Order: sequence, then structure tokens, then C-alpha cells
Amino acid sequence: MNNLLWQVLSQTEAGDFRAKPIIRFLVQESYAPATQLTIDLFSHPDSGLGNQIAGGEEFIVAAASLIQRDATLAWPYFCDLRERDEKLAIEILRATLETTSFGEAAFVRYLSEAQLAELYVWLFRHIPPPAEREGGGWLRFEDNVEQLRNVILNNLISRGTAEAVAAVQELASKIPEAEWLKWRVIDAKRELAANTWKRLDPSEIIAVVASFRPMPTVRSTKEAVRRAVAFQEASETLPPDALLTSLDRAAETLDLSTIKPTTEVAVKPRRIMTVATEWSSAHGGLSTLNRELCIALAAAGHSVVCLVIEPAQREIDDAKAARVRLIGCPSDPAIEGTGRLLLFHPSQLAGYTPEVVIGHDHITGSAAQHIAHRLYGVPNVHFVHTLPEEIEIYKSRSENGMLRGAEKAEVQYRQCLSAQLVVGVGPRIHHEMSTKITPNSDVPVVVIRPGLDRRLLEYEVDLSKPRRPQCLFLARLEDGELKGAGLACQMICSLNTNWSWPVASRPRLIVRGFNPAPEKFEKEIAAIGGFKEAIQYLIPRPFAADAETVAGDIRSASAIIMPSKREGFGLTALEGISAGIPVIVSSESGLAWLLLESDVQAAIGTATADACVADVDGKSEDICKDWATRAQTILSDPTKAFSQAKQMRRALIPLLSWEKAALKFSNDLESILGTDTELAVGGN
Repeated sequence: MNNLLWQVLSQTEAGDFRAKPIIRFLVQESYAPATQLTIDLFSHPDSGLGNQIAGGEEFIVAAASLIQRDATLAWPYFCDLRERDEKLAIEILRATLETTSFGEAAFVRYLSEAQLAELYVWLFRHIPPPAEREGGGWLRFEDNVEQLRNVILNNLISRGTAEAVAAVQELASKIPEAEWLKWRVIDAKRELAANTWKRLDPSEIIAVVASFRPMPTVRSTKEAVRRAVAFQEASETLPPDALLTSLDRAAETLDLSTIKPTTEVAVKPRRIMTVATEWSSAHGGLSTLNRELCIALAAAGHSVVCLVIEPAQREIDDAKAARVRLIGCPSDPAIEGTGRLLLFHPSQLAGYTPEVVIGHDHITGSAAQHIAHRLYGVPNVHFVHTLPEEIEIYKSRSENGMLRGAEKAEVQYRQCLSAQLVVGVGPRIHHEMSTKITPNSDVPVVVIRPGLDRRLLEYEVDLSKPRRPQCLFLARLEDGELKGAGLACQMICSLNTNWSWPVASRPRLIVRGFNPAPEKFEKEIAAIGGFKEAIQYLIPRPFAADAETVAGDIRSASAIIMPSKREGFGLTALEGISAGIPVIVSSESGLAWLLLESDVQAAIGTATADACVADVDGKSEDICKDWATRAQTILSDPTKAFSQAKQMRRALIPLLSWEKAALKFSNDLESILGTDTELAVGGN
């Protein structure tokens, strides 16, 4: 049936009365060709609908139907069109509302708080409230828009989330002339306070108690009336928060950043010790994850100690500011590196006994198990960051890589079996470890989703200032083949030779991650296929241990590419997403798996997820062409690309935060700590 209708549609001429009902039906039925055509027309409304005149009524009907059927998919495209063609966007909105019952707009329920706030402000600025009229009459478009604004605002308030409060606050800030919005902020906070349970800190308790002002005894009805009148007159000059009830005052004092989502309960404070090599991220993603998790766990109410090899005083102070106690290892003239972690002694933590000890992969896993099982007799949690059998065969510095990968995987497997809880970083590792461990052991295997980078979330791209079209490749080049350095070089060559660019807009590839030692630098270059051919388009840079240097590279990039042959997760690309930079990531990475998970894909839209994820396996010329085409799409239309990246970031904020990761991990910990039974540890 759908195929037949599609054929009929392709044969219709301009003005054919059959076109609109057919395209509406096909889109509503999720017919893939009709959906894709509608998406394409959002980007290029002048490309035509069958034989129809471009951008006409048929496209408007199709776009409205897609918004009603799958708002999460359609919304980024609608927002982009709204920036380019306001009149056409308004007509699509008109068509959407015309087929919606008055007072109902189901698509609103599927948009994020940030998206709703942005839509509300746009509606307020571009479609004014309806003028008052005497008597009755048909509902006008302005009446429907006014009702849509009400639906948006009521939906935000009823969500009872911290994100909803922030969204309503943004409305009040961006529309200062609508003074009544101040009161809706209070409503949103009241709803949040009602829906969220949180143990109050002492300072918050004091604030609540202080909100109960003393009320002298009323001696007569006349006196009560006088006081009521005086209070009413004073209220007219007071700011809204001065009129709050004690409940409202309690909500006002709460720090929204510490509010737990309504789906979570307050965590039981635990004493948690983590074992890592460093606090800063000189050696990559493992250190970053450990640090951010420590900070988030401390913020959630846990008492956190982090053991590293030799922390600098600056790092100790930084950790202390985040309520994390950072300690180092004793020194020994014959022991270096991670071996020093085994020198830790409980006397270094007098008065503190951890309830659980966390280790990371083969790097600190054994030391953490030693501390947990032999020194304290408490559970050990083992974090898995890599899949050795996948990555070792691509390491040029690894002899007999296939068997070396099997050896490392066996060590990893035994570490997991000795732990009381295994945590896979991202869905790819979680699936693999669950496949290995669950059929053969009772050790639970859970997943952690890394959060967006807090610092980079604050960055806003300013396209009003000149910006060179630079792609950024970040990786240690000692394993250039594994990280896809050859594909990156081939891609930048293809970009410059298969497309024409203005002189000032010729793309370049920043390659950050070379070892500055001359002999190692030359060896790394020699191992990268296509490096010499691409040299004229490259900007090589040494590996940077300084986080701010890397962040500077990310903020100045026009696209971040992660073409790894295999990647356990890929925090570097997630940092790019945090900064609102367009990304292209390997389909063989944990981050790609995460972007394609149902809830994430629903939030950012299927088209956005697909645009970010590219294959790395297959014919090399086909893979190179695909990556180059994706990069060209980004660099040739930076306004659209950065707009979509910004929308993607907004949609991911509620899903990927370290606070959320810490809350889930806290609940996972209770599965092994909640019984309060003594740990039976073997293999001492």
C-alpha cells in the first residue's frame, strides 16, 4: 500500500490535490522514503517534492506530520530551518497546530526542557499575543500559538525537574517584559520541591527555620483586618520571593546542582577509596574518568579518598576543594611506577576505613584488590576501560599482537572474577564483559556512562568571528594505526582534492599526540599511512598533558574526528560534544554505541546520531570517501553544523552528567554493600 502511494506521489504534478493527503499519510505511517524526503527538504526546501514546486504546501504538510509523529527526529531540522527561513517555519507551525486539538500539543512532551524554553522565546518574539476582540469568533492562528505557549509553560512546570526550573528561569531572564514569569519560576521550584526528596544540609535547615517569621497574637478582629490590609499594601512593592510560604522558601534555598532526579533516591553515604596513577590527565582518559567520578561521588555525599603515586600540592589542593582527600604513596629506592601503589599502608589513613576500594583495569586493578582484600577485607570494584583482544592487533609497537591481546584479556578476566563488582565504561565494554563474566560467575557487571565535561559545557561558539575550518585529531600516536591516524590523513587529502574551497577556507587537520623525542617522532610518522601525502594539509602537534591545552584545541576546532579502528569508549570526542563542536566518531567505539542507544538516540534524533557515527571497516576508498563527505558537510555549512552540535549538547545534558553517573554507581554499590554482611574474600 505504502509503496503504491509512493509511486503515485512521485508522478503527481504541481497542484495535484492528491499530493498533500498522500505525503501526510506516508509520514504518519513512518514510511522510510517519505520520512527521509521530508528530512532532506528541511535542509534544502528548494530541491522539490516529487514533481512539486519546492517549499510549497506539500512540504509544509509533510514537515508538520513529521513533527507530530516524531518530534525528537524532526526538531533539530525545524530549528535549523527556523534560523534560515522564518516565514516557512511559521507556516509549518501553523499546519502543525491546525491538526491539533485546541489546548493539546502532544509533540511538546517529547522535547527537552532546553528545547521548550528556546521555542517559547521564539514564539514570544515572532508571533505576538492575539489582540483582544469583542464577542465570539473563529480561533485564529495567534490564539493557537498563545495556547501553545501556555502548554509549553505548564508542561515545563509540571515536570518538576531541576532542568525545568532552569528553563523557566531562562524564560524570565530572556523575556524581562513579561514580569509575571517570575511567579512561574516560583511554581516550578515548588513543583521541584514537592517531587524531589533531599536530605537538607544544616545551612538549608537553618534557612527553612528562618523562613518562619514570628507572628504576634492577634487581639481583635479589627487588628487582624488592619494587619491584613497593611500586609497586602506592602506585598505590592515586594519581590515575589518575599511572599513565598515556608515551603517556597525551602525550595528557594536549595542548590539546584545538588537536586537528585525524581527517579533516584538520596544515596547512603559511604566511605569510598579509589586507586589511580594520577589526579590530572597526563596519561589519558582513565585518569579523567577517575577524577570526575571522585568529584561527583563526593558531591553526592560520599567520603572519598583517592590514592595516586605522587600527587603535586596543587593537585591535593584542587581535590580538597572538591571534597576529595588525595594521598600519595610511600617511596622506595627499588620500586617505581605503579608498583609504589602496593606500598600503601592503612596508617596513612588513620581513623578512616574504606567500605569499598575501586581499581582501574590492569593499571591499578591489582593494587586496588590488594588494598581491598588484604589490608581492609572490604569489597573491590573493578573498572574496565579497554578490550585488549580488540586493540592489541592494531598496535604497531606490540609484538605478536593477537596473542598479546589474549594474554591481557585473560589477566583482565581473572581480575574481574576476583572483584565483587565489575563496571564497564560505556555500553560496548559493558556488553563484552557481561558476555564473558555473567555465564561463568556471580560477579555482577554494570555499566557507567561518563558525563559531559563541566568546563567545556560553558563554551559557546561565536561564528561572528573568523574561524579557520580545522579538523582535530587527538590521540597518542605511539598507536597511530589503532587510533585511525592513516584514515585521518587520507580524509584530509580527499577533502582538499575532491572539493574546491576558497583560499581562506581550505581545511586543515590538527594532529595532536606526537612524542616530541626526535627518534620516536620519526618512528610514529613512518607508521602512519598517507602521512607524507597529507603533510601539506597537516598541523602536527606534540602530545599535551595539560588539560587546558587540549581544551583550547577542542574549542578552536570546526570538527573533531575519532576514526579509531577500535575504541573502548572515547572521552576525547565526548569532550568535543561538551563544547558544542561537531564530531565524527568510529562506529567501533563505545561512544558510538552510546549515541545509538534508544534513550540517547530519542533525545538527539536518529539523523543526528547517524551523522556522528561512521564506519571504519570495509574498503579503504569507500571508508575514506564517507569520512571526507561527512567532514565536508560540516565544514561547508558551519552555521548549520554548529547549530546542530549545540542542540545535541543541550539534549544530552540531562542524560550524560557525572552527577547522574555517580547516583547510578551509588545504587550499584548498594547491591554489594547494602546487606552489611562480612566480605568473604578468597585468594589471600
